[in-house]
Amino acid sequence: MTTQRRSFRWGLLLSAVLLWLAALTYGQAQPKGITSRRGASPAMSLMSGTAAAAIPTQGPMFYHGGLLLPDSTNYAFWWGNPADFPADAKTGLEQFLAGLNGSSYLSIADQYMLGAKTTTRFGGNFYDSSAPPSIAGSGTKGKAIGDFQLELAIHLYHFLTASGVTPDPTGVYFIFTSNYAPNPFFCGFHDALFSGTTRLLQFAYIPNLASAYSCMVEGDVQLADPYLAPNNYSAGTHAMVSLTAHEFMETITDPDLVGGWYDVIVASAFVGNEIADPCAYVFQNWVQLANSSNWKTQEIWSNQAGGCVQGDGRPVQLLGAASTSKAVTTFNIPGATYGIFGTGINDGGTIAGTYYDANFYLPSAVFVLDPLGNITTFNVPGATAGTTTRGINSNGTIVGTYTDAAGEHGYLRDPLGNFTTFNAGTSSLSNNTHGLAINAAGAITGTYEEASLGKHGFVRDTLGNITTFDAPGMPYQTEPVSINDNDKVAGFYANLNQPPHGFVRDVQGDITTFDVPGGVNGTEAFSINLEGAIAGTYTDANFVKHGFVRSPTGVFTTFDAPGAVYGTVAHSINKYGAVAGFYSDAEGVSHGFVRDPYGNFTILSDIPWSMNDNGMTTGYATVPIK
Repeated sequence: MTTQRRSFRWGLLLSAVLLWLAALTYGQAQPKGITSRRGASPAMSLMSGTAAAAIPTQGPMFYHGGLLLPDSTNYAFWWGNPADFPADAKTGLEQFLAGLNGSSYLSIADQYMLGAKTTTRFGGNFYDSSAPPSIAGSGTKGKAIGDFQLELAIHLYHFLTASGVTPDPTGVYFIFTSNYAPNPFFCGFHDALFSGTTRLLQFAYIPNLASAYSCMVEGDVQLADPYLAPNNYSAGTHAMVSLTAHEFMETITDPDLVGGWYDVIVASAFVGNEIADPCAYVFQNWVQLANSSNWKTQEIWSNQAGGCVQGDGRPVQLLGAASTSKAVTTFNIPGATYGIFGTGINDGGTIAGTYYDANFYLPSAVFVLDPLGNITTFNVPGATAGTTTRGINSNGTIVGTYTDAAGEHGYLRDPLGNFTTFNAGTSSLSNNTHGLAINAAGAITGTYEEASLGKHGFVRDTLGNITTFDAPGMPYQTEPVSINDNDKVAGFYANLNQPPHGFVRDVQGDITTFDVPGGVNGTEAFSINLEGAIAGTYTDANFVKHGFVRSPTGVFTTFDAPGAVYGTVAHSINKYGAVAGFYSDAEGVSHGFVRDPYGNFTILSDIPWSMNDNGMTTGYATVPIK
């Protein structure tokens, strides 16, 4: 899988077998024969029974004969140091969980409940101030994922029973951890815990996403739109709410991960999408819950509507988009069921991007759209879980990331279709390399991960030499996301649970850091032009985003798009100083814009990701299905 760190179905990695996990020791008597869905052992594991024969429906989601939870109670289990969570996380998550019942968002699940009405209620909070576990540890990716999942489940079970609480077998327990226990394969997940054939509880893992950038904005492809929500909660809380919504809808419609609703079953393994996966990081509008709170939550797949919905009955599809100052045009790719995203456009008007087909929510392949409308698609040879792209330069060379059994790797594809692959980093564990930007000469920048799973930056020159670097202070993540033709790199960096800061790195390797005045909750640089001007966004004390341009001499110009209420993001800047980005209006609806060097705005109906020096943009458009 690439850095599409979506909510995760473990079966996507198991392929055809279940893991058998060793029993864990906690220094106390273990409940006899505890099991859970994702593996099995003589004492404690993650497992369940065999799925019944599928009941035909119109698809692509199919029911496989198992348990559903049309009526549930949701609980919040806060694990770790309270000061490490976003300050508004508890308030925001309580408000969201308490508002689900009776909402149009929850009613999407009615079609999957075999005639029952979907209901839920908030059952309250539990608090455990002990240190939550991390997935970091032995092995190339840290401890085994199944061991980590089992560790979470058993700890929750012991905590509840030691507190005199009988776990609710029809409850959904959200394990909110104060740390971000990163893994290259998921942001969160759900599962169920059994003792023999007795169901003990369902749980979902939602880590602290305050600084988990790839989980907040789907870093490799869809770095646009998600967290401009119609309220003033922090970005970390919005990210946790969106992931909570995703996992809740999947838990109640597929509690055991083998018997509920999903789209593919292969032999005895469970492979494919649950109902939230095809629409992960797809947004059309905000959702009003029954308690009148407004949230921007990921959409859910509806078999009835044949598309992604947020509860208002308007299914949507995501098409690729291109724009000029006069018009926006959309384009489709055969088989691209779950989204098309233009991520780079060169001065000749050739667009590169990534699309998702009907088989999985993994990125399917890269496309190249030439100015005549011809489309070429490709995967890097050897890619087993998709290929993505983030940029294309003036001669048509494409940079991106592909995934094989060993991890994620960077690649270059020249205009003749020849591939060069590479890894950054200095250790054998450096197998998560993401190519993020390319300049005219072919120098690229991006990120890589070492054993600690923290992110570091790199520059690869035109001869293939790789220089790695971190922003000052050795932060948890350094994200270089743009490189100009003078080899200057712009990006942002942050420590966990801390707001991000902008930086620019010159060709000698000297790094200058900066924060936009008033950006007390973060500064993110997204694009640097030939002259060294930088465009990006900053977040104020009320968690509202605003656009900025930083001149080569360090002077800031800040702005909001006309009609912007819930945020403005400047995402791409060309050599003339024109900026493309997006904003969210009073209704919570997102729109694109181009701001010329004089401050004049053109409003677009798509969400632009990249702009060339001729003022053309590419991105995506959220289009209602008629």
